[in-house]
Amino acid sequence: MWFGAALCCLAALPAQADGVPLQRFGDWLVGCDNRARCTALGIPPEAENSGTTRRRGVILRITADASTRTAPEVELLPFGDGSPPIMLGVADSPGIPLQGSRRPLEARQAETWLAALRGGIGIEARGVPAGTFSLPSAQGFTAAWAVLTRPHAPAANTAPPRRVPARETIISGHPPRQITGFQCPAGGTHGQWRRFSWDGGAELWSIACTGAGEPTLHWLHSRPGAAPSPLRLPDAGRPSIDAGAAGLTDAEFLFDFGILRARAGPPGREDCGIERGWGFNGSAWSLLVRLEMPACVGLERADWIATHSTR
Repeated sequence: MWFGAALCCLAALPAQADGVPLQRFGDWLVGCDNRARCTALGIPPEAENSGTTRRRGVILRITADASTRTAPEVELLPFGDGSPPIMLGVADSPGIPLQGSRRPLEARQAETWLAALRGGIGIEARGVPAGTFSLPSAQGFTAAWAVLTRPHAPAANTAPPRRVPARETIISGHPPRQITGFQCPAGGTHGQWRRFSWDGGAELWSIACTGAGEPTLHWLHSRPGAAPSPLRLPDAGRPSIDAGAAGLTDAEFLFDFGILRARAGPPGREDCGIERGWGFNGSAWSLLVRLEMPACVGLERADWIATHSTR
């Protein structure tokens, strides 16, 4: 699992100022995390696949570190049928062959492409009939570029607290005697109950609820000697998330790492939405990562736009 592997050695930070929220300019999505690392995605409209097939094309992924002003990096992410190879270029620059796998541009190539896009010159698919290969338009790129490269300092970085692994403990009774008054929303029914414990007495409970909508997991947290109560989770510059009464969809607690992760997005799709991860340091929960992808275009989560990060 990419998410768990990426966070296996991650330490939680206290809540920090949020980065730049997602913005859309034409075919371009751009956002930054709290560490001043920014990502832009150039997504052709045809990339969103509502059926079983879609035209060939490419998504541009551009990353930049606004705190160091290093040269932005550009990757080509192809979609659709990957053969035969196609040549891509801008203006009079030499073509770059692209087949079925992602391709990073060399520094000089990236500089040429970005300069062309800033000048309103689009990317060309060479040697194929017009309209058969989808590319992001240059329109809107100048505004996205301004966000991508605007200098801003990362949030202050204090000593990170520990993220404490938990252990799963046996539940007695159904419902457990420790849980009183909890009801699944909208007439839903209880499913599996799970209980996790930390040294010192803190506990985390999850209750699966099924009903008319998408299944949800509801989370209760208790401090030593206290009764379990609905868990509210921080969201770094946004309203806290009600993980107790409202619950979370597509969620799991990776107790070996002390990480609670959840994805909010369209039912039945895993390639879009908002993915968050939280860690517990023995006394409080903190947001570890927030990845966002509002367009369902088949991108893996590692390619989504980070709007909060602690790694």
